[in-house]
Amino acid sequence: MTTRSVPVVSELTAPYWEGAQNGHLTIQKCDDCSAMVFPPYPECLACSSGNLTWTKMKGTGVIHSVSRVASDILPGLEDLIPLYVALVELDESKSAIIPTNVVGTEIVAGMPVRVKFESLGNVELPIFERIVEGEASR
Repeated sequence: MTTRSVPVVSELTAPYWEGAQNGHLTIQKCDDCSAMVFPPYPECLACSSGNLTWTKMKGTGVIHSVSRVASDILPGLEDLIPLYVALVELDESKSAIIPTNVVGTEIVAGMPVRVKFESLGNVELPIFERIVEGEASR
């Protein structure tokens, strides 16, 4: 079975991966303008402030846009096909849009999703899955 590449953890991204290791999706929030910043960055992309705080998210949102990779053009990832790459708008803020993978079938824009974590050695990778209507929250 194919496995995903293990992400490289840096000083800047370490709080993100530590949150994931504990089962939490965390992203940066600007203390000055309240904008959400993702991927991790040393300053706010909206106001250039360096006052950023790592904030725990609910881990739910809606697919803003999605692309389906249906052929095995990605060597070594054939077992992951079809692969859905999406921008997920988190419930906390319209500015909290993160690129991610979504697992499942028939993934479409506007679909509600929630974070889940995939173990990759010593790293937990946040990915998303669809929320099926009537399904209890996890």
